[in-house]
Amino acid sequence: MKRNPILLNKMIKDVKEEKKYNQEIESNRSQIIAVVGAYEGAGCTHHALNLAYTLSKNYKTALVELDNKSELVGFNDEYELKEGTLDSKRLEDLEVYFDIEGNNISNLAKIIKQKYEYIILDMGCIYEDNSKEIKRPEKYNEICRADKRILITQLKEWKNKYFERVINNEDLEDWIIGINLSNIEDFTNLKKEIKKTYKKAIVINLEYCEVFKCDSKLHE
Repeated sequence: MKRNPILLNKMIKDVKEEKKYNQEIESNRSQIIAVVGAYEGAGCTHHALNLAYTLSKNYKTALVELDNKSELVGFNDEYELKEGTLDSKRLEDLEVYFDIEGNNISNLAKIIKQKYEYIILDMGCIYEDNSKEIKRPEKYNEICRADKRILITQLKEWKNKYFERVINNEDLEDWIIGINLSNIEDFTNLKKEIKKTYKKAIVINLEYCEVFKCDSKLHE
């Protein structure tokens, strides 16, 4: 599997700086990153996997599936994964926990005890469905407790209402917002609008042609 720098342009630099600090302050504490989608099919699992895989090259990392509609099942079938810690499967240096016993949140404690440096949570859609009603699932608490939260969305006209729903119901001040499959003009305009409300939010263009130009920054 090739390393994919999507989302890591900003993240890798941050985690290297944080690693030294966190080792001094909380030597045994995992850094938990929750990756969530504004709606089903936004690309949450894809980017969570890419982020975890790349982090695993430098840090002890686990990818935990908390999305019962995840596409990781296909990933498991495609690659020859070895047995890992507990019930995980291993892809090179990355340990992947598939559907941790029916997405039972209590099982996260067992994983955290393994002292990973980074645990990436594939949360799936932030709400339980794509209806207008806000239904926060049990796993929502894990999003709130995470050290970093990444929201994945796309600038499709027929999907914008779901992104707007998140904007209107969540405090995204300290989130990373990844905009997938957008053109530069639409991305720039949306970033300006988001920054008006959430000045500290990090807004990233996930368009492949833009991200791959920054590949060298992964090795700094």
